[in-house]
Parts: sequence; C-alpha cells; structure tokens
Amino acid sequence: RNYKLLHLDTASLLASYTDTLRKLKLSSDIVDCNISGHYNFSQITDALYNYAANLLPQIVKKDSGVAVNENFNFALNLKRPYLLTNFFIPELTVDPFNATGSINSAQNRVLLDVSIPQALYKDMVFRKLSLNTKTTENGSPKLVLNCGAYYQSDSLYLENTSAALTFENNNVLFDINAPKTITRLSAHLQGKLVLTDSLYSLVFENSSINSKERVWIISNESNIGYKPKTEKYIIEGLKISNLYEAIYVNGSISKDIDDTLRVDFDHFNVADV
Repeated sequence: RNYKLLHLDTASLLASYTDTLRKLKLSSDIVDCNISGHYNFSQITDALYNYAANLLPQIVKKDSGVAVNENFNFALNLKRPYLLTNFFIPELTVDPFNATGSINSAQNRVLLDVSIPQALYKDMVFRKLSLNTKTTENGSPKLVLNCGAYYQSDSLYLENTSAALTFENNNVLFDINAPKTITRLSAHLQGKLVLTDSLYSLVFENSSINSKERVWIISNESNIGYKPKTEKYIIEGLKISNLYEAIYVNGSISKDIDDTLRVDFDHFNVADV
C-alpha cells in the first residue's frame, strides 16, 4: 500500500470443517485469531450491512436480494497493532488489545467486546477505551461505549465518559454521561432519536449541562429535527435554562435563504458559561 510492505515474520493458518462446524485458527507475530461456527468470508460484509439495516431501516436500506447465513464466534488478539495502523493510518497508534464476539445473521445479532488500553491520534490521547454490544431483556440491541480519559495537548478534557445507545422500535435511545474536567463542563444527556423516512427527530428527556457550578436544564419539550430529503434542520422549543437565565432557540436552517433561526436570551450572562 503506497509502496509500503507489511512483513510477517511468522504465520500459521489452520482450518478444519465438518458438515455442521468450521474452524479457523490464525497465529502470527502481529495477530492471533480463532473463528468457529458457520461462516463465509465473502458474506460477512453483507451480514453486517443487513444488521445495520435492521437497526436503522430509515437510514440504511436493506438489500432484500442478498441472502446471508452467518453464525460464528471469534476471538482476536492484536499483538502488534502499530504495524497495521502504520500501514493504513500512520497518524494512529493503538496499544495491543483483545476482541471477542459473535455474528448470527438469522437472529440479526452481533455481539462484540473490545477493550483498548490506549489509542493516540495526532495530539489526541484516548485511554481505557471499550466497546460492547449486547441484547437487552426485551431483545433490543444495545451499544455501550466507554472512555476512561481523553487528553488533547496534554490537557485532560474528558474522564470516565460513557455513552449507551439502545435500538428499539425504529428509535435510538441514548444516555450519555460526561463528568466534569478542566473544561469546567459536565453533561448528562438522555432521550431518543425518532426516525421516520422523512424526518429524524432528537428529543431530550431529563438532560442537563453543568457549567461553573450552575445546572442548565434542557427542556423535555426541546426538539431538533432533520429532513434528509431537503437537508433542512428544524429546531422547535429548544430551551436551556438554570434558576436565573434561559436561552430559547426556534426556527430552521437549510440552503433556503428564507429560513430563519431565532435565538432569545433571558437574563443571560456570558460570564456564567
């Protein structure tokens, strides 16, 4: 790639199969991988695409002409990831990490558990990263992301931050926690993203932002919408307030020059932000 060569000092690939089970074991100085079950590498991309289409049918359109039947478990040990990142993304450096999971296309289920001690990209440092997918008690897919710390230019901006996304009835329920750091800001955002073919609506529920010891509440009536066909953003009833001040935002933004966005301030003090 771009006149670069990826060297493998040692590598071993063992494969076995029966009528009901296939196994693949890769051992090398860069990565070890074990796969067991029913798999077809040529269909894995289609299986993941169909999974995304079932989660977000209004955004990712399912290709009904593609039939996939993937059902396997995998375990990955990336021992020297810097050799791969240097090959594809030279600015990215990732510590060695493990990943386990499974794909079952018949049940539309993808389970993934990844933990990365540290990742560096340019002047940004991410520590204790984890990504986990699971299924809730009512069968809804859930994605959980965690970041132990985020530094930029040696300054700590985020610590113990988490985000949980639950895909339920064509809605995406979100719960985001960002504790306070040197930015003096913290936030707890939750609500749902309501998806239809013509409108994506972001609705907040019991969400707040802390700034300089003041708690700013995002009104539950706040609604931020996006119309994909006309590329228009619509903001209705967005209110962010504390005990003394308030900000109100209403209107729309698009390529239409007649669109207007109105921002009103009530006893607002810039020094409190």
